[in-house]
Amino acid sequence: MLGKLVQKEIENLTEYKNATSSEKQQIKAKYTNDKDFIDRVKNLASTIQIGIVVIDQTTGAVLGLVGASPKSMAENPDAKYSLNHAVQIRRQPGSSFKPFVYAAALITGNTPDTQIETGPYNYLLPTGET
Repeated sequence: MLGKLVQKEIENLTEYKNATSSEKQQIKAKYTNDKDFIDRVKNLASTIQIGIVVIDQTTGAVLGLVGASPKSMAENPDAKYSLNHAVQIRRQPGSSFKPFVYAAALITGNTPDTQIETGPYNYLLPTGET
């Protein structure tokens, strides 16, 4: 997997994109064996970008807002111009619902070990249709 990530990052380099066919082979060889380059690729692949909004459930007041990885901000001087992951990036809401679904399951007596059937279901509608 690391090899594929390194290959992809090499191919994204402007130096590589602007090179001739023979130069591309030299550039690949150079970066494939460059420990610092590989470390940067590992760092990019392992840095998690998150956003979180902490809200007081009784008042609705925003208590905290984090929109970027402190590690990423420290390592990337241009990060201060990037998107705020808490309020500017559109995401599917699936992970936001999980705590509520899990809490409801625990409240109704399920445990983390409870097995739930995930096969196809048939529902009988009030009209008699399935």
